[in-house]
Amino acid sequence: MRNVIPYCDIINCAMWIAGRVSWTPSPRAPYTSSVMSTKTLDTALRAELRAIQWFTLTHAAGLLAFAMLMGGFFWYLHRVEEDQQRQALYRDIEWAQQSVRHRLRENQ
Repeated sequence: MRNVIPYCDIINCAMWIAGRVSWTPSPRAPYTSSVMSTKTLDTALRAELRAIQWFTLTHAAGLLAFAMLMGGFFWYLHRVEEDQQRQALYRDIEWAQQSVRHRLRENQ
């Protein structure tokens, strides 16, 4: 027998598995290597390569988005820390000014 990939619909397969019908390939869709052209395989291969490229680009875009998100998060944390340090410096300067004023008043 040639390399025939038989067409299998649900009913024929179920009946064959149950042993009610002997296996005969369906005449509706016999696929042989002589019927399939290389153009079809080439087109299918190109479509598969496009899908792989799409998934690769999607994966890279996801990684880039994650890296940008993490960079933004660390930038935000840095800004918050700088703001806290600036506020602490202003509090210390204000405390020092009040301390100097208080001592000057006491010494007058």
